[in-house]
Amino acid sequence: MIDAKKVHLMTKIAIYEEETGKKEIKMYRHSRNTYVSKKRLETLVTLSIAYLLAAAIYCFRYITDIMTEGFAFNYRPVIIQVAVGYVLLCVFGYAFATRHYGKKYDIMKRHIKKYDADLGRLKKYMEESSKEEAGCEYDEIN
Repeated sequence: MIDAKKVHLMTKIAIYEEETGKKEIKMYRHSRNTYVSKKRLETLVTLSIAYLLAAAIYCFRYITDIMTEGFAFNYRPVIIQVAVGYVLLCVFGYAFATRHYGKKYDIMKRHIKKYDADLGRLKKYMEESSKEEAGCEYDEIN
């Protein structure tokens, strides 16, 4: 006989494993600190590349002045603006990545605990059903 609770639980586990479970089980291999640090580094590298491109576009604003004045052009304000912008971007990016990926890891932790609990309940159902089947076979033999 098919147990509806067991089928529901097996379906729930299978859906989790196919959708978010793949990513979250990979995340679970790392400690929280390692995962957040790795994501911070990825965020800072990505932001640095994006900022470098944006700074290059910003500097094109001064290309005519640079071409006409050459080395006489006052580069200092432009360099200060770009440097301050980069520092601010890094600080905010670092804070955002720490908060965002820390929360993401905590959510993953809750999902994994629920997944483990579901697996435990499924194991319990399987053991109970195997005991019942073994009892039925014993009764049929006698």
